[in-house]
Amino acid sequence: MNTKKHQKQIIGQVYLPMIFIVLVLAVSSFFLFGKLSDGEMDYRIWSDISILVITLPFILSFLFIFLLFSIVIYLISRLKVKFKKASLNLNSISAPIFHWIINLSRLITQPVIHLESFITQLSLTKKEKQE
Repeated sequence: MNTKKHQKQIIGQVYLPMIFIVLVLAVSSFFLFGKLSDGEMDYRIWSDISILVITLPFILSFLFIFLLFSIVIYLISRLKVKFKKASLNLNSISAPIFHWIINLSRLITQPVIHLESFITQLSLTKKEKQE
């Protein structure tokens, strides 16, 4: 993936949604608090303000979590580049361990499978004799 295409994806998938959320909050705050300054006090305005006050912490917390996840993803991508050589060494260490675990599991499960098939054959021969 080339750099220009990646930058366009970042703008379209990260920055534009954040700008959209900030604009929606700004416009809604402008309309809500604009009517308060005009002196047109109405119960609907207070209900709109209360909804904004209730939902604003959720929106801000989601924005904080989004930024936190973005930082974590960025740090992981940086670590991936730095530890590429270490991961190759880890693969050479972990492969024999995984093969040993697979062989051990086969060794443990094989007698159980043979026992089950033997019991099934016995029950089938018993049913055949009864018929």
